[in-house]
Amino acid sequence: MRGVPPLPLRERLVIILATVCLVWTTWALGGVKFWAQVGSVVLSLACLLVAAWPSRQNGWANLRSLMRLVPFWLGLFVLVYMVVQVLNPAWVFERDSSGKILALRQDYIRWLPSGVRTPLRMMNPLLMVMVLAPGWMLACSIWTALRRPKSMRMMMWAMTLNASLFSVVGMLESITHTRKILWLFEPTIRSGMFWGTIANENHASAFMNLGLGAALALLVYYTGKGARGREFSKGGSYLMLIPLSIIILGGVIQAMSRAGILVAGLICLAFLAVVIARLVRALLVSGNRIVAIVTGTVVILIVWATASSIRGSIDIKRFIREMKSLSIVAESPLEDVRYYINMASMDLFEMKPVYGWGGGCYRYFIGITQKNYPYLMQWHNKRNIVFAHNDYMNYLCDLGVVGSVPLGLFVFGPVVFVILFRRNGVDSHIMMGLACIGAIMLHVAVEFFMQHPLIVMQLCILLACLTRTASLRHFMSVGSPSPLPDKVRRAALSVES
Repeated sequence: MRGVPPLPLRERLVIILATVCLVWTTWALGGVKFWAQVGSVVLSLACLLVAAWPSRQNGWANLRSLMRLVPFWLGLFVLVYMVVQVLNPAWVFERDSSGKILALRQDYIRWLPSGVRTPLRMMNPLLMVMVLAPGWMLACSIWTALRRPKSMRMMMWAMTLNASLFSVVGMLESITHTRKILWLFEPTIRSGMFWGTIANENHASAFMNLGLGAALALLVYYTGKGARGREFSKGGSYLMLIPLSIIILGGVIQAMSRAGILVAGLICLAFLAVVIARLVRALLVSGNRIVAIVTGTVVILIVWATASSIRGSIDIKRFIREMKSLSIVAESPLEDVRYYINMASMDLFEMKPVYGWGGGCYRYFIGITQKNYPYLMQWHNKRNIVFAHNDYMNYLCDLGVVGSVPLGLFVFGPVVFVILFRRNGVDSHIMMGLACIGAIMLHVAVEFFMQHPLIVMQLCILLACLTRTASLRHFMSVGSPSPLPDKVRRAALSVES
């Protein structure tokens, strides 16, 4: 039996630092507090430095690889763009002697992007840099330093285990009706439903859905042809992905986010489609129906046992009510507040379509167009709108076309690239992961997940793992020259063969 070379020290350090950063952001209130954001930035920066730092074996190869990485420059442009916005403020918010915030008009360079300057912990373009930078740095670290598909799978395992633990804690907190974080600390917001450590069931469901996508993508890989001939019937530690996936799915249902449950359903449907396709193909090739029957029975039993265990903690009537209300919104959008917020947001974007109003500054300027829609002026004469509940529109208002296009290319560009130019590396487990990302990006159209540090980080890690794996497997399958050093390429080939 041929031995498998161990992972290089650099790859192990990058995996450890990226995992620590993900765990820190998850359990530090989702990274929404200033102190938590500082920790996320420091850990992700350390990860990027380790990934790009020269070594005796490869010299400056990693740094050169980072410099050639198009998503690195796209993300850097967006971050520098927001730094310019905060350095070129059109408005300055200052506290007077009584502590009240005053908005003062400021002279600024009109041919440069502008924003607002605020006290340290108030939202401004610089804080938006701290929201987006950790995910960008971790994605670049993975693209630069992880040179074996095994490394990417380890990162996806970290995502799965972290999301599973979060789901367990969230379900226990719901069952015990606690209003405190880990039963000890006061939540960051006092209104609304508390769930897990994020304090918002919609964001909690998006986080768990990304973990669910990672778990199912791993399960597809370990039960496929690429897993060194492993057969499902022989078992293995990867089988724990089945109960972990069900636990995460139970957490999504328990969080009771309408759109989150639908997104989880889309992810499960994508997985079911892969399983059915494989089963049909296997039956046509071998005619062995015994394994299929046994596997199906085991999965059904696990689903039944898990559903029975959490059934008592789920408010079935509320679940039905939430699903009905979602269908009503779909059939009559004019009765949903999001419709009017989108209309007001479009008006706001049309006022400054090129450079936008400033990263994170949507909340300060939406009132300009909000007053034109009576439906948004019902609560004490004005609804307190902070986000557009549509991140595509939110970023268009904040960054304009100049800043939003590079941001969109950072997210969707790698996916399009691997599908068009790395087709030989896009197998079923990559497609499973990309289906999860696609479902989440649909959910983004009705929520504000991309303003949340934890969701941004989780999405960037999954995106980088999938696209990097596809690129590596493409070079292995076609036998074409690879950008990897020869020693690393031979080691990767030996692992995947």
